[in-house]
Amino acid sequence: MNTYQLANAFTAATDIMVLGLATDKQVATTLLPMPLMTELHAVIERHALTLNVGQCYVFCRTTAPYKIILVGVEALEKMTLQTWQKAVKAVAKLLPDSNRQSLAFIVPEMAQVWLSATVIALESEHYQQGQLKKAGLNPSAWPSAITLVSPWSADAAAMLAQGQAIANGIHLTKTLGDLPANHCTPRILAEEALLLAKNSQGLLEVDILDEQQIKALGMGCLLGVSQGSLESPRFIVFKYAGGVPTTDPIVLVGKGVTFDSGGISIKGGSRMDEMKYDMCGAAAIFGVMKALVELQPAIHVCGLIAATENMPSGAALKPGDVITSMSGLTVEVLNTDAEGRLVLADALTYAARFKPKAVIDLATLTGAIIVALGSGASGLMSNNEALAQHLLRAGTMAGDRLWQLPLWDEYQELIDTPFADMANLGNDEAKSITAGCFLARFATEYAWAHLDIAGTAWVAAGKKRAATGRPVATLVEYLLGNVV
Repeated sequence: MNTYQLANAFTAATDIMVLGLATDKQVATTLLPMPLMTELHAVIERHALTLNVGQCYVFCRTTAPYKIILVGVEALEKMTLQTWQKAVKAVAKLLPDSNRQSLAFIVPEMAQVWLSATVIALESEHYQQGQLKKAGLNPSAWPSAITLVSPWSADAAAMLAQGQAIANGIHLTKTLGDLPANHCTPRILAEEALLLAKNSQGLLEVDILDEQQIKALGMGCLLGVSQGSLESPRFIVFKYAGGVPTTDPIVLVGKGVTFDSGGISIKGGSRMDEMKYDMCGAAAIFGVMKALVELQPAIHVCGLIAATENMPSGAALKPGDVITSMSGLTVEVLNTDAEGRLVLADALTYAARFKPKAVIDLATLTGAIIVALGSGASGLMSNNEALAQHLLRAGTMAGDRLWQLPLWDEYQELIDTPFADMANLGNDEAKSITAGCFLARFATEYAWAHLDIAGTAWVAAGKKRAATGRPVATLVEYLLGNVV
């Protein structure tokens, strides 16, 4: 994590300065000394600069600030969080070449409310992949310190701390998501959970349930998915009490399929390597817990992770098999590649023992959500409208948006079957919604929401494929809105 500090005025001694140039050619600050402002206007006029949102122009000087980065921002009265984040991320892409110099980022007054999101956007480019390369990660050439300059309000320090904590949580989520499946098995994921708790100064507790304990609980769906793998499953339980252990907790449930071959209903070979990302729901819970440990809010949160592999073998679950969930409901498995909803079913049943205030599951669940929403938003389904609206607001505030889909009764009919209480697959209609309908049958005792993050949890772009750390920011924003 970089060193961030706040300043209410610009100090010319900085090495690099970042400044927004609005699409209507307004310079997005009045904080600069008049000689520097005059010079900037001369450069803009001389080069007839017009920058689109996120487009950068760099010029150098012989005195401090030695380098000035102009970045295109939306016209100030029209600026939105999304366009501001786009501009900040464009600047962040230039910072690995900053040679450890100091940097002052001039934040427009109307962007002050997005301070947390600004830090998160900057840190998005600081994360490095390649920790398994022989040479290790490259030495950081990022700025030695980043000063965010604006006429800050009294709560700016808390907003900065929130942004730094969320960025650290996202970094952990990305790290776990990017690990290959042989370096992130259910056992290794459980070890990472224990390590996170060990480094939490006693703020986080973790319980790890092994295969025998999972069997004793009757988690037939989780066991059914895992039975084709040599790797045994783990059920991970995080507990963050936040100084209020007697309050009803909010429970987060994460899909932790550390590799998804599809099982007997095996996937095609093309891009199957990306199925290491099928545990990004679990990874996001790690990130949320790390952020909570740093922020220490007064809120009671539990995190449940059902961790397993989904592999084909002579012992694997077969299409047509009927398995019994922890709740006692039976499931006809029509397709073993619809395994995420199976492992979540048992985790959602387990969640009821906490008598939760709310339960939110997050999972890379369906390819259909990518068809519907792309990477712009995660899908949201809920049995409680107040919970859904709270999450929608949190996503908007965090710049990591959600989009609500219906869970109407007529969709439930699509997963009925004569051979069991339900099937794990509907027909070709509304595939993301029927997956949500399946989960809803195991979440009847509490307010519940489901986040389908298949389109947002990682970028599928060949050599640039990468975990994104979403929806950590949205979840932390939601949780902080529930502080006691």
